This record gives sequence, C-alpha cells and structure tokens, in this order.
Amino acid sequence: MLKTLRLLLPLYVVLLVGGLVLLTALFALPTTQGMRRHAAESARQIHAEGLWCQPLGCFLLQTDNMTDAWMMNMCICADTDHPLQAVMRMEHVVLPDSLHLPDYRYRDALLHHAAVTPRAELAPMHGYPRYWHGYQVVLRPLLYVMNYKQMRLWHYGWLSVLLAAALWLLHRRLGTAYAATLGLALLCFGAVFVPQTFQCSTCFYLALGGLCAVLGWRRTEVSATCRIGLFFTLGALTAFADFLTTPLLTLALPLVACIALGIGHGMQPVRSIVQLSASWGGGYALMWSAKWPLAQVITGDGVIENALGQAAKRMGYTIVYGGHEMPLRHLIARLWQQPAVQIAVIVVAASLLLALTWGLLWCRRHRAVVRQHGWLLLVGLMPLLWFLVLLNHSVQHIFYTWRTWLPALWCLLLFAWHARQASRTAHTAGSEA
Repeated sequence: MLKTLRLLLPLYVVLLVGGLVLLTALFALPTTQGMRRHAAESARQIHAEGLWCQPLGCFLLQTDNMTDAWMMNMCICADTDHPLQAVMRMEHVVLPDSLHLPDYRYRDALLHHAAVTPRAELAPMHGYPRYWHGYQVVLRPLLYVMNYKQMRLWHYGWLSVLLAAALWLLHRRLGTAYAATLGLALLCFGAVFVPQTFQCSTCFYLALGGLCAVLGWRRTEVSATCRIGLFFTLGALTAFADFLTTPLLTLALPLVACIALGIGHGMQPVRSIVQLSASWGGGYALMWSAKWPLAQVITGDGVIENALGQAAKRMGYTIVYGGHEMPLRHLIARLWQQPAVQIAVIVVAASLLLALTWGLLWCRRHRAVVRQHGWLLLVGLMPLLWFLVLLNHSVQHIFYTWRTWLPALWCLLLFAWHARQASRTAHTAGSEA
C-alpha cells in the first residue's frame, strides 16, 4: 500500500503540474492571423456541412461539428496576454442575451465572428472553467497550420496508425482472435466515422494508446504497482483531455488486454478489475476535481459550485427535449405513444429476454468456461454501470455516448470465442477417449 502511494502521489503531481504548465505555455503563444484564417475557413466548412451531419443518414453516426466549433471558439478567444487566466476561464464568444436564442444552434457563426473580430471587440463572452480542455494541447498547434477538414485527415492518419499498432500487438501477444474481435467491435460501433469529430477522437487516442502501452511492455510479468500507475495515468489523462464523450473506453480496452496477459502469470482477474478500475477512477476524479479549486482561486468565479451542480445534473433523471427540461419518464411516455416505438421496444425486449435466458442456461451447462473466462462478462457490464450513474448525460448525448458499449461487444465476442474453443477441446478429448 505504501509503495503504491509513494508512486501515485508524485505521479499525480507530475501529471497535474505538467498539464497546467503545458496548457499555459500554449496559451501564451499569440493568436496569429493564420490561426484566425484557418478558424474562419473551419467555420465556413462546418456551416456548409451542418452542425449535426449524419453520415449514411444514421443518427448514431452523427458528427458533433457544433462542439468542435465551440472548442475552436475557445482557442481563438484566448487572452494570450494572461495565459493562466485564459486556461482557467476558457472564454468563448456567445450571443447577446437580448436575442433570446440558444447559442448551440449558432456555433459556426460564433466561430466565424470570433475569427474575424479582434478580441478586444468581442462581447459578450462566457467561460467554461469546469473542464481542463486538455484537447487544446493538440487543437491549438493544429489550428496554426490547418483548417477543420485538414484536421480530419490528420486524425484519420494518426488514429489509423494507432489502430494498426494495437491490432498487430494484440495479434502478436494474445492471438488473432483478440485482434479480430476488437476490429469487428470497432466496425459495429462506427469507429470509421470517429475521426470526423475532434472531440470524439480523444478517448480513442487514449484507449488505443493505452492498449499499445499494455501490450508493448517488454517484460513478461509487470508488477502490480506499475499496472496501477499506468491505469492511474490513463484516468488522469482522460479527465484532462476529454469532454466526457466515451471515457470508459480508456479503462476497459487496456483492462481486457492487461488481464488477458496476466492470467498466465498468476493474476487474479476479479481482484485486478477492482484494483485497476479504482486506480483509473482515482486518477480521473483527482485530475478533474483539481481544476475546480484552482480555477476558483485564480479567477474568483464560483467554479466549484457550478461544477458540483453540473455533476448532479448529469447524474440526474431529467433530460432536455424540444428545448424543455423534463423527467426522463415523461420523455419515455411521450415516445411510447408512437406505434413504431412500441413495436421496436417489444421486439428488442423479447430478443434480450430470449438471449438472457439462453445465456443463463448455457452458463449453467458450461460452468468451467464461466469460471475461467467470466471476468470478460464483468468488464462487459461496465458500460451498463456507467450509463446508470451518468443517466442524464448518457441519454442526452446518445449519438456519441452509445460507443461506450463497445467494450461490452468486444468482451462478449471474446467470451463466445473462448467458449467455442473449450467446446472444441472437450469434443476432441471425447473423440480420442
């Protein structure tokens, strides 16, 4: 315990101070005319495509150009004469209250306005201090040299490299089945469209990077302390860089690989799931919550109260629909009045009930397989727990939070493969006997 604390405390300080210094240094760089030109080009590109473009006409593949425009707005509006204040406040230009219009519907126009107007003339501006906005470490340098569409190509290139590395390492260290099932899960969850949205790419970078870190470790047996430190770092980096999109990916994907590698060296799966999840969660919570008192002290704004209020809302049971906030049960009742929804719910519920019944009967007959590989089912349940805890946020932003279920599919496919292998082995042994 003491050995772990001796590792995590300095690691936390390094991550916290390093992130703050890096962001402050980047926001001390001037906002050049080239950056403004690229931001204006990006605003026009987003306007032409739409704030919520739907590739293949599918809602679940919808891009979030609106949030990407917002992120660039904060980058352009940074007060580079006071970089620490800029990092703490993360100001962005908004519509005047007198217009009585929702800002989120005009993010493209607001970005263009911020790009072509000197900062001193921008008004009104609001802050968004409860996040670290660590994605700016990548976004701000990119905006110096490229526009939005060029950034997408950049993301496609680097994510493809990371994905290829992760799949190759999975194949080499754990076998083709692990690589093939992850590739299939990524395809099913529309990962090919993820690089089109900047904010949704962040967790995929961290998840695939975490996979490569776990699989690329040269030592056959990695100490428990090192594993805890790695997952603590992944949690902290996720809180630093992500906009609460699909953070669970950065835990679950490396966790599956870590346990699969360690089982042959005496690792206890259930204990490791609890231990490493707690480490990831500790890094995530400590990094994120550190921003609130820092921002409140430096800016004098009520950041802590705002952050806690938003946290309670995101874990609540209300949702904004049609511009009005309502309990989730009212939305369900409204949707239930549509015959197509009733049919879909009945079909899905019946299918799930049949699948669950068959699964329970199968597990009862193959208890040895469950005892050996049941830890995969535990990891696969993590998205359900995440959705239950963050119900408001998960449902409100379902068009990207649905990818949180990707680890569940990967784990289910892996469990089915292991079960098939066990059946073949048993059949072969029976035939030889």
